[in-house]
Amino acid sequence: MGLYLKRNLDSYTILGVWQVAETNEELEVFLTADQIFELQKYKNPKRRKEKLAARVLLNKLVGEKAQIFYDRNGKPHLAFSPYSISISHSKDYVAIVLSLKSNVGVDIQYMSDKIYRVVPRFLHDDEYQNINPSFPDHSLHVHWCAKEALYKIHGKKQLNFANQLRVEPFRLKDEGKIKGKILNDNEQKECELNYSSMDDNYMLVWGATN
Repeated sequence: MGLYLKRNLDSYTILGVWQVAETNEELEVFLTADQIFELQKYKNPKRRKEKLAARVLLNKLVGEKAQIFYDRNGKPHLAFSPYSISISHSKDYVAIVLSLKSNVGVDIQYMSDKIYRVVPRFLHDDEYQNINPSFPDHSLHVHWCAKEALYKIHGKKQLNFANQLRVEPFRLKDEGKIKGKILNDNEQKECELNYSSMDDNYMLVWGATN
């Protein structure tokens, strides 16, 4: 399908989503020879497709010269670029958010009932009141994606999703804004997050540090 969304959120921030309907070979058509060679190390076809689609989307957002590298925590960075970057994959979509101003995080998830198996791992006791009883799937996926985005904004491992990543109460809509908090080492960092349901089956959340 190709470029699903490209949006300049403000003067500093770009959001992009690619809907992956292509084969690996069809995705390679969009890339340079050097980029294809760089991604040869990913042998698993599914993993390789995710990386190819992310690379294609990044080219569409900031051009072919951008180079991605990962730090020891697995956080992506762009070499020789002022942009901070976050990347997410889920089934048929890849999402990227870029910012010249703040640390950013993005998460996209295909919504399924599997989320109920892990609710105690990511939902704090105080957050159960946030769950809309008429649309529990959507509410839970907003929380899950929000905490994934917060985790990526923080950029380091060993955060407890239930206790150290929090979502403040909000009224569920098809899209909206929520506030998140990162609680770590007696410090509190507030982040503004945005969520949007996509195609009825996906939840997308992105945000940045205030």
